[in-house]
Amino acid sequence: MIENPTSIPSGDSDAGLVHARQDWTSARFVEEAISIQFVYGTRYAASFMKNRMIDIDVALRVLLNPAQRRNHAPA
Repeated sequence: MIENPTSIPSGDSDAGLVHARQDWTSARFVEEAISIQFVYGTRYAASFMKNRMIDIDVALRVLLNPAQRRNHAPA
């Protein structure tokens, strides 16, 4: 059986990788949504993420809790 190369293996050795990005297309949409939020506001960014089927938990975390973003750079 061929394994998915983007999946994270289970077990104790992956403890530091629990939140690793597996979908780079979605990651790009999230980054774009952050830019949209900065220019047009949270409502437009949320709509953008919804239209691109970004998980609601991710959208809420990214848009409402900037300190919890991955690779967060101070503004």
